[in-house]
Formats: sequence, structure tokens, C-alpha cells
Amino acid sequence: MLAAFNIFPTKVHLQTLMKSFGQDGCLSVDAFMAAMRPALSARRAAVVKAAWDRIDVQGAGCVPVDRLSECYDVSRNQDFIDGSLTKEQIFEQFKEGLSYNGQAVKEVRCECEWRFYQEDLALTIVEDEYFVRMTEAVWGVVEDATATVTKQEVEHVVSLIRKRCRDLSSVNQSQEAVLRAIYREVDGPARSGELTADMLAEVIKRMQILVDARFLVALMKPFDREGSGCIEFEELVGYLMEKPYK
Repeated sequence: MLAAFNIFPTKVHLQTLMKSFGQDGCLSVDAFMAAMRPALSARRAAVVKAAWDRIDVQGAGCVPVDRLSECYDVSRNQDFIDGSLTKEQIFEQFKEGLSYNGQAVKEVRCECEWRFYQEDLALTIVEDEYFVRMTEAVWGVVEDATATVTKQEVEHVVSLIRKRCRDLSSVNQSQEAVLRAIYREVDGPARSGELTADMLAEVIKRMQILVDARFLVALMKPFDREGSGCIEFEELVGYLMEKPYK
């Protein structure tokens, strides 16, 4: 097979391939093809995962191809808009792309047909933005608001908060006391000890800092281990005050 591409590996090279990708004396096509494809960028991988999670609601890792048809949205496909192709025809083209061995696909596995298709597709699209928007349109998902936020941008927001706490502090009120006082005003009489993105936005607003909401969500994300959108205020204040002069 490799000779058809003018590739003539030595016996040692072939033995290495078999050692790396062999299974029961044969080359595992799945493993070999997976290694040939470059991995998706973090941003692309995140939106692809969101799409799969919407498809595979049971978390089985494998779904009938008909399930993908149920989720597949062609409403913004130009051929569908022009009337040149039906949804069934467009999906059939997509389904053909899922097959990496020429055989008809009846089931789609997350780590096989789905992953291979997305990685192949990514090779044909240069811009992350276009890939993400297309995936959103086809599979009815929305990119995580924090996907485009960099570590440096989060660190800048942290620096702004720390600086503002220093500016508002005094001999009688420490920087941490400033932050806690503003939080108590926002938290109200409930004294929940919890912090949502909206609450953090209000705290920041009262400190007279202007920050886009997605940066605040990104700041909270490492502390939101359950993905509930709510964290413990003590965790965040501990992090912010750990190195207040940074």
C-alpha cells in the first residue's frame, strides 16, 4: 500500500509501525490513522466536544448515524437555501465523509469516525473563527464565552482588581477588607458566601473597573469545578489576596 505513494520503508521501519499500531498481527487502521492526523487546536476541540455532547446525550461514546441526522442543521447551508440540495442530500454527503475505509457508516464513534472527520475538516479550514462558527451553525451549539480569553488577559484583570483594592485601602481598612466589604454589599443579608459571574460583575462595577463579562467568567472557571456557574467567595478572595502586589 505504501509503495503506491512511493514510500518504501525498511523492514525495521515496518516492524516499528507494527509494534506501535499492531493488533493481533495486523496493523490497526484506527490507531494508525489517528496518529497521522494533527490534533485540533484547543478552541476547535472545545466546540467539537460541545457538538458531540449535544449528539451523545447518554455519554455512550457511540451513536447511530441517524442520531447525527436529527441534530444536523442545514438551514444556513447555501445549497439548501438556493434549493439545489435537500437536507437529506446534504447529510448524505456528510455521512460519506465519516467513512475513512470506504464502508457505509451505521454507527459513529466519538474517538473514531467523529474525531477523524473533524480533524480532516480542520485541515481544510485555516481560521479558527470560521471553523467554530460553522460548527455552531451545523450542530446548534454555542462556543464557550471564555474560549478566546488568554491567560495573559485573565492575569491583567486580576492585576486591575488588586490595584483597585490597594487604591481603596487605608490605614484602617486593608485591601482584603475592601474586597470583602464590597462583596457583602452585593451578597446582601443572605450571607451566602457564594459568588456568581453576575455578582462578581457587580463587585467589579462598584470598584469602578470596566471589564467584559467573559473575562470574569474565565477568572472564575478554575474555581468552578462542577461547572455550576457558582463558586465560593473565599476561594477567589484567597487567590486575589495571595500576592496582592503582583
